[in-house]
Amino acid sequence: MARDTGPVSAGFDHGVGLGSGHLEQNARIALFDTNLFDQAESLGEGLRAARQFYTLSLQDVASLTRVRRVYLAAIEDMKFDLLPSRPFAQGYVRAYAQCLGLDEVSALARFRAEVPDEDESFKGPVGIDRQTAPQIRFIAGAVLAVFVAVLVWNIIQRSVQSHSAASAVVPDIEQAASGLPANMRPAHLGQTNLVAIGAPMPAPAESTLPNAYVTPGLAEATAAGGSVDRAQSNAKAALAAGGAPMRAIAVSTAGNSTFTPKGAVYGAAAQQSIVTLQANRSASIIIRGANGTVYFARQLAPGEAYRAPMTSGLTLDVSDPTALSVYVNGVQASPLGASLTPLSRIAG
Repeated sequence: MARDTGPVSAGFDHGVGLGSGHLEQNARIALFDTNLFDQAESLGEGLRAARQFYTLSLQDVASLTRVRRVYLAAIEDMKFDLLPSRPFAQGYVRAYAQCLGLDEVSALARFRAEVPDEDESFKGPVGIDRQTAPQIRFIAGAVLAVFVAVLVWNIIQRSVQSHSAASAVVPDIEQAASGLPANMRPAHLGQTNLVAIGAPMPAPAESTLPNAYVTPGLAEATAAGGSVDRAQSNAKAALAAGGAPMRAIAVSTAGNSTFTPKGAVYGAAAQQSIVTLQANRSASIIIRGANGTVYFARQLAPGEAYRAPMTSGLTLDVSDPTALSVYVNGVQASPLGASLTPLSRIAG
């Protein structure tokens, strides 16, 4: 019997695949030896040998299997990274083996052995450009820049506020009263929070005050046991008779009319002071100069007194105006009407 050596495509029906049953029914087609497929170096080499045995091109197999030609070439070259995903690759190998009349199970087993599963996620379709649009990149960059700017601005603001709060010095009557005994200081004040205030400063050399006016007859009347009212009457009579003008001093007749020390007396000496302040009950006083300099600050206990120096521009700051008795030239005057009072107004 003559041997048919013509190509397979001569009697090949492209509408039907080359399954094993179809090959057996067509006696003119010699079957590919599966031993050659098993002995091939790789799955791809075995499939290529079978395809070449049947003198089929990749395009012929692509038409029969509906698998793209580039995917079939990737299978023969064992470049499975060019395929969309592992499930697709297995389907393509199965279709390729079935088309060539090979055992599908053996082909898939060899694929799993030669191409281990690395548990990779599905790949997207090959050939798609996934570049991000320039507008999206620009918007994302702008949002990031605004976020960074706001973050830096907040950090700078917090730093400035912390520095200002740490360096701010707020005057406090408790801090000014550094002369208090330790047992009378507020509990929340430590030694580091107290303001160190020295002894009262002497009057500046350039400042001068006129000698205090002495009401005519006042000293003699009080020394002789007379009353203040009588001394004032005598002073008015002296003024009517042509005496020197008298300072307007409002004298109170309530309580002690003359200054009597009942405790420690702070401040200037008696001959260097006109105004004396005596505490009837505990009260704090601060004496400030024209430029804000603190000349004296203390919490006076009941009975303690302070003699103000004859310095111009001094201001009296008291916590309770009703807690102090005011003496001018040793004579009790009207009480204070406010917490802040210039000493020049008290002295006349």
